[in-house]
Amino acid sequence: MIAGALLAIWPLTYLHQMRKIHARIAMRGGDVERFRQTMDRRWIRAALIVVPVVGAAIVVLGVTGR
Repeated sequence: MIAGALLAIWPLTYLHQMRKIHARIAMRGGDVERFRQTMDRRWIRAALIVVPVVGAAIVVLGVTGR
């Protein structure tokens, strides 16, 4: 169940960290557009949707004892 909960909250942590990195790059005058393009991959967007669903399913399976 703990693993499921961690998977369910991972997108929030990921997005928070990406905002911090983006701000740091912008503050240092780096290439913010390149960072956006690098982080805007189809598999990353898919993972941000699929992983929490899998995490919720793991939590449900843990609660039901299966």
